[in-house]
Amino acid sequence: MIQRFLDHLAHERRLSPLTVSTYRSSLEHLERFFTALDPELTWETIDADILREWMASQMYEKGGRLGGAAVTCRRLSAVHTLYKYLLAHGLVSHDPSRTLRGPKKGRHLPIFVREGDMDRMMSSERLAAEQSTGEGVGAEEALPLKEQHKRWQQYAVVALLYHTGIRAGELVALNDDSIDFEGQRMAVIGKRNKQRNIPFGDELAEILQRYIEVRDRCYPPADGALIRGNRGQRIAHRAIYDIVHDALGGHTTLSRKSPHVLRHTYATAMLNGGAGIESIQRLLGHASMKTTQIYAHTTYEQIKRIYEEAHPRAK
Repeated sequence: MIQRFLDHLAHERRLSPLTVSTYRSSLEHLERFFTALDPELTWETIDADILREWMASQMYEKGGRLGGAAVTCRRLSAVHTLYKYLLAHGLVSHDPSRTLRGPKKGRHLPIFVREGDMDRMMSSERLAAEQSTGEGVGAEEALPLKEQHKRWQQYAVVALLYHTGIRAGELVALNDDSIDFEGQRMAVIGKRNKQRNIPFGDELAEILQRYIEVRDRCYPPADGALIRGNRGQRIAHRAIYDIVHDALGGHTTLSRKSPHVLRHTYATAMLNGGAGIESIQRLLGHASMKTTQIYAHTTYEQIKRIYEEAHPRAK
């Protein structure tokens, strides 16, 4: 489908090889993104929410600075042009990009969850998990084993992202042997296959141990995966997105509710707690310090807003 469109650009519209190559790169970038979410997704079945998530991933993976907005706008323009062509030739029934506009080309600060909202969300997830196994306030009899696994899986996913700041793809790749409970650290394989070790505390250790206990009662061993999907296989990226979206939706009014929001929340909390930028860079696996420094702007913006709201001479 993409190749037919590119041939149209090259032979009918007579665009330059460089321009056609730019279109190809932009469209293949989106195709890799949505097939990573779900291999069964196609240009016909993706929707506006997936496109928004794709746009956000470009902005916030790069820290939302400099070329981030420009590149995102260029890629979105290629998607608009593709769907005009596909609609005109009856190759799709709708255009999911029709209402989307590119980001403004300025500095974009990371979106994060406030500490109070995060505490409420974690308490809610814990209660749901404990009640599934007949524990906790208001618990009755234990739920069926697969439902227990689902509740503890959801709690473990949210806790892992918030306690460690790892990316969704890194969580998917975690194996049982990635976790060193005695040393309370995990080995994470990040971008460009670089490994980093991330420390974690007693709370996450307890959550993961409880999850593994329920998981192993529910499913037989499968390729060493730490977090399983609801059919026992290694959890999918899309499932992680859905879990986080649902969890955040019940406790925040943020416009974005993706796993990356919890990564931003982790980094912002670490910085507010006194961690240095270089330490946060290593924990997040950023290749460049510039990517990490966006979080310093976030805390400054918080301070500025508090000042403007509280100081009698601020207005």
